[in-house]
Amino acid sequence: MKNQKEKKIKILKSDRGGEYFPKEFDDFCANEGIIQQQTTPYSPQQNGLAERKNRYLVEMVNEMLVSSNLPNNLWGRSFVNSLPCIQ
Repeated sequence: MKNQKEKKIKILKSDRGGEYFPKEFDDFCANEGIIQQQTTPYSPQQNGLAERKNRYLVEMVNEMLVSSNLPNNLWGRSFVNSLPCIQ
């Protein structure tokens, strides 16, 4: 996972909401060396902009997988490949 400046993501802050498939996403982050930090659940005001971008990405990835009849185990990679779309 890289950001728009092609730098490796070191820390990912989230509220551990239901958007992510926890095991697959946790495995992906562990394999990539990404530290996950959690904010208080059900407090989106702590993450305003990130919440909006995450929601957009999640909806896009889910739609891509459904419309292409692809399995959910591709979710993590699909998420990463969708990141450039939110620049």
